[in-house]
Amino acid sequence: MILTEYRKRATLLLLCWVSLPAWGQPATLLDKDVQFDQLPAELNLGERTINCMLQDRAGHLWMGTWSGLIQYDGYEAILHQASPVPKQLKSNKITCLLEGADGHLWIGTRQAGLFRYNPQSKEFTQYGLGTEGHRLSNPNVWSLAWGTDSTLWVGTEEGLNRMNLRSGTVEAYLASAKPGDLLNSYIRVLHRDAQGDLWVGTELGLHRLVETGSAVTFERYIYGDTQEIDDPHNYVYQISCDPESETLWYTTKSGMKRLRNDTLTNFVVNPTLAAANHFRSLRFLPGETPYILTGSETGLAMFDPTKEQFVRYWGDEANPAGLSHTTIMCVYIDQTEVLWVGTKKGLNRFDTYDKGFVNIPTASFDESASILTGITGGMEEGYWVSTLGGGLYHAVWNAAGDRLSFRTKTWTSNAGDYIDYVQTLCMDPQGHLWVGTAGSGVLRVDPKDPANAGRFTRFERYGRTTSPALGDDYVMALAPSADGGMWVGTWSKGLSKIMPDGTLRTFTDPELTVAPLVALYEDVHGTLWIGTRGQGLYMALPTAQGELRLTNYRMNPAEQGSLNNDFINAILEDRVGGFWVGTESGLTFFDRRQGIFTPMGLEGTQPIDMVVGMLEDDAGQLWLSHWKGLTQYEPLKDSTRPLHYDRSDRVQGGFFYNNVRYRDAHGRLFFGGANGLNIIEPNHIEYNPFPAQVSLKSVRVFDEVLSTLDSAGYAQGMVQLKHHQNTLSFEFTSLHFAAPEKNQFAYRLVGYDDEWIFTDASRRYANYTNLPPDEYQFEVKASNNDGVWGTPQAISFLITPPWWQTPWAMLSYVIFTAVVLMLFRQFIVMRSDYFNNLKLERVKRENLENLNRAKLEFFTNVSHEFRTPLTLIAGP
Repeated sequence: MILTEYRKRATLLLLCWVSLPAWGQPATLLDKDVQFDQLPAELNLGERTINCMLQDRAGHLWMGTWSGLIQYDGYEAILHQASPVPKQLKSNKITCLLEGADGHLWIGTRQAGLFRYNPQSKEFTQYGLGTEGHRLSNPNVWSLAWGTDSTLWVGTEEGLNRMNLRSGTVEAYLASAKPGDLLNSYIRVLHRDAQGDLWVGTELGLHRLVETGSAVTFERYIYGDTQEIDDPHNYVYQISCDPESETLWYTTKSGMKRLRNDTLTNFVVNPTLAAANHFRSLRFLPGETPYILTGSETGLAMFDPTKEQFVRYWGDEANPAGLSHTTIMCVYIDQTEVLWVGTKKGLNRFDTYDKGFVNIPTASFDESASILTGITGGMEEGYWVSTLGGGLYHAVWNAAGDRLSFRTKTWTSNAGDYIDYVQTLCMDPQGHLWVGTAGSGVLRVDPKDPANAGRFTRFERYGRTTSPALGDDYVMALAPSADGGMWVGTWSKGLSKIMPDGTLRTFTDPELTVAPLVALYEDVHGTLWIGTRGQGLYMALPTAQGELRLTNYRMNPAEQGSLNNDFINAILEDRVGGFWVGTESGLTFFDRRQGIFTPMGLEGTQPIDMVVGMLEDDAGQLWLSHWKGLTQYEPLKDSTRPLHYDRSDRVQGGFFYNNVRYRDAHGRLFFGGANGLNIIEPNHIEYNPFPAQVSLKSVRVFDEVLSTLDSAGYAQGMVQLKHHQNTLSFEFTSLHFAAPEKNQFAYRLVGYDDEWIFTDASRRYANYTNLPPDEYQFEVKASNNDGVWGTPQAISFLITPPWWQTPWAMLSYVIFTAVVLMLFRQFIVMRSDYFNNLKLERVKRENLENLNRAKLEFFTNVSHEFRTPLTLIAGP
């Protein structure tokens, strides 16, 4: 209820001026800090040469290497290799891949011809090595392309082949000097453009295939005047086209060529370095700002067709970009716009919706490479950064505004001040820089005032004077006061305040000296909030006498609504008045009017158990630093699932330091810790809009796999199971490759589960045991690394009851019961009639006896009445 009221109020206020994060087309790679990463080592891709890639309609990634065919689902890699077993590959040297309309995969190999893979049966069928008329012109296949009417074009080392898939017949086209024929039979690449034309790249130039009825001819495009076989300008590797301008691009051993209006133009990266212009791979990427990616012997290059020049380069010493090898074999963009770069030694990945986090290691500017302990400042005068042992640094942006440079500041104060050991920094509203040190108290300087002559103002320190001084020289926290003063929290001697006139006031309340004061915040009402290590949260209200009236909030497991942990690390009041407390048990919302704390369950890939810093961005979202990375949390949604960022997002490793956070005037967020500084620009973050495609990998009954799924993981009709087949396991995966380890899953068994059950990528399965006979539907859905959920996939099944629970059995039970009841009723009626008859006979008999007795008595009486007078008459 408390959070609901807060969310309603906050939503109304924020809707007036907040702009939400951007979703949609990513910025061009020209604007990205591209850093590739590699797939986990256990997949054994690091030493393989990646020749070609393809993503099938089901979403799986396929990679052709010199050591086999690899199928990848984001978590597991299946290696298909040559085997003497029937219906398997017969060569490990995979050169090209092509998917058919039926979902079958066609694979070109060296030495073994062509294969078709059926994903349903998981069988390989070999083609092209049959009898005459059904045999390819050469078993070394380099490229494939679809023709018309069930025709497949196959490029080999000795000619172009047209294969009729219905009849299996093969027609070969070889090179000759005759006009209209191929100039060279070594076919390197085939490409069908948007207009339906088939282009053929050979060792000696580019050709366009022209079909006139059953006749086939080739138009030749040669760069330069020579037609020598070893001319690097005409050795064609890859072909791509711009569907908007009908411009054709292709790569060679000596540059990238453009064919436009029958005119060839060559473009090179480095005119003096032949290896940099030896382009093996090519990928044209359309869009508002189209560009071309080319891979050479020395790295990956980006070409701007509008400027007609190469604009970026990755792979050299100046910008290695994390590539596993500089010889680029293939470039691929998958269905979710993840960029894949296959090299001579491993596979590389880059999410084009990369968040652009910047990580600046401390060692890059601080020789001591110690912990970063503070950051503050603004755009005009730069930023002030401190370390625990390296002192104070001034950081400013370069002219392009994309890189910070650090300069050591050598301000001094009185002898004995250890200003190298800075614990915290704070900039007050007047522009004064305050430095809290680990052993030298508090120092202040006006960076913009040239009259300070490079010196700090030192405040009286503990034990050095009889006048009012700081309670302790080991300063843990600083917070500006509305009256122009500065609150100072210390390690062991409580709270002090440096007044606007420079005098000091120390508060000696015993409660404030028990534990270190590590977080200070003065709210808009003038109330000071104090976070401690071990003593909970204090609310300090100034009194008319200048004292502080303290209210302590502590953890009490027996009291609902109490603090969740007594170790406080951070305090934040958001722009709509929400009050947040970061503790060693996570994030807590505090209702100051009612004094009630509500812990926030931040589930996800990395549940948070310690929050050490908090910032609010322009959209009202909270950014939390903790010992596992950074978390982005949207408090206005009660069903939100936070986004977690870690080393894979270029968030520094190690741990973040308490309250080392800063938000500048442009909305940039800064967090610091053991391994330097992270810079985040929430207003420029692009979230991947492509939902995750979920796939059911298997359904098991006990340990038996049910063959009820097609190649995409969809169920084929209702599955019927017997009553004893009531223990089921479902295994699923998510075919979204930006960051598979951060994909989320939710599943439920309709008819059994009341709500969705959420899980992460480490637990991609669901188990159900002893299900009662009934009809069920298992549903599973997945989200991508940015929390975008896809549509659920479902499989329905019926667990049939045993024969004794079937409807016929139930009907027989009813009939039997009815018969028994009828017989029982009849027995009761007969028994009742019998006893009623007995009773009636007894009554009749009793009545008859009574009648006879009455008669006897009557006649006796009558006879007596007659006999008495007669006796008297007869007597003497």
